[in-house]
Amino acid sequence: TLQAHPGTGTTVFAWTANDLVNGAGPAYLLRQRGPFAETAPLDLPVLYPGTPVETVAVEDVRRLADSLVAFGGGSVAPSSQPPLPPPPALAPPAGGHEEVADLVGRLIEIPAVSGAEEPVRAEIRRRLPAWAKPEVDAQGNLLVTFGQGAEHVLFVAHMDEVGFRVTEILPDGRLQLEKRGGLVSSVWEAQAAAVHGDRGPVSGVFEPRADWSTATVRAPPGPPAVFLGVASAQEAVALGVRVGSTVTLPKQMFRLGRHRGAGRGFDDRNGCAALLLALRQIDPAQLKRRVTFAWVIEEETGLVGSKGLAERMADLTRVHPVDTFVSADTPRESRQYADAPLGRGAVLRTMDNATLLPRELIDRYLALAGRHGIPVQYGFTGGATDGVSFLPFGVEMIPFSWPGRSSHSPVEISDFRDVEALIRLIVAAATE
Repeated sequence: TLQAHPGTGTTVFAWTANDLVNGAGPAYLLRQRGPFAETAPLDLPVLYPGTPVETVAVEDVRRLADSLVAFGGGSVAPSSQPPLPPPPALAPPAGGHEEVADLVGRLIEIPAVSGAEEPVRAEIRRRLPAWAKPEVDAQGNLLVTFGQGAEHVLFVAHMDEVGFRVTEILPDGRLQLEKRGGLVSSVWEAQAAAVHGDRGPVSGVFEPRADWSTATVRAPPGPPAVFLGVASAQEAVALGVRVGSTVTLPKQMFRLGRHRGAGRGFDDRNGCAALLLALRQIDPAQLKRRVTFAWVIEEETGLVGSKGLAERMADLTRVHPVDTFVSADTPRESRQYADAPLGRGAVLRTMDNATLLPRELIDRYLALAGRHGIPVQYGFTGGATDGVSFLPFGVEMIPFSWPGRSSHSPVEISDFRDVEALIRLIVAAATE
């Protein structure tokens, strides 16, 4: 603009360094190029300064540019709003494990906070083999039953994930939330948010505390609020947001090296994908037992779907929940507990907060894995699985898992080799 409408005198635009460290950049500029008749530091109003979600208004950027032109003696011409830059491209992923990685990645992309599983259920149903005869029960659980025989074996994974639900739209357009599932609010604080409204996803931020950078208490006092960049409840509603809308982080899986992935939702999209891929390897006509694969609702908020199945499926003889083994395979945790390293295979979840398996059962499935050359580990961890719902009915239950790092956080990590071993274990347990 100044080039087209020049003013008088000399105007210097400077981009300085080390301002936040010791102010050396501006001081050096003044020594080398000064003195100046006038100086004008460029400042913008910023929400949440010093956090990962610093926020500015595009209109403020335009006004600042106009002020610069006027300060330089130029004429301010009408200007359009500057376009937002595209998000940075991720590095191309490493090759290998395409079948598992592609399916898990696609399922992770789909939001399904506990109680809002329909989008994931639809995707799973779309990917079932042609021979499958799916059924959706009154609760919303998806089931496929096949084979014949007196024995009836159930494999169950859950479709839901932890997240938040909007409980109130405040007059200033911010969203009050409630937790859906067991999560630690502090690891979501000052992160990007995705609100799943009636008109599609709406970008926002999980608001950090005012003393975010100096707080001495790890956990905020309650669930974070979400800021959408609007100034009123009417604007939020116009975006398709309502009470009951669910909120997650932006959903995307990305590859880590040759064998691993990171993202929000491996728990339990790995289990959902493992059941789907196991179905592709099973010939139902060759089975000597009945087998049901179930993808259930609301595991994270009280095992709701599996409790309903347990009450209705009175003929079950064996149950295999397929879910995360929360692993201590991180640099900061002791290996005395939950010791199941990533990349070493599937996990028999022999003990947790609600389960203690008899040695005979553990040995039986270690032997099954050995006969099929399947890498498998066993161990104890925290939490519980959908299998708990079936214990009061006397059904034999042993959970099949994979080791997961940083569960229920924005950066869950999984190794695709473990999921591939899990698929083989499911097939062996269903068919042998």
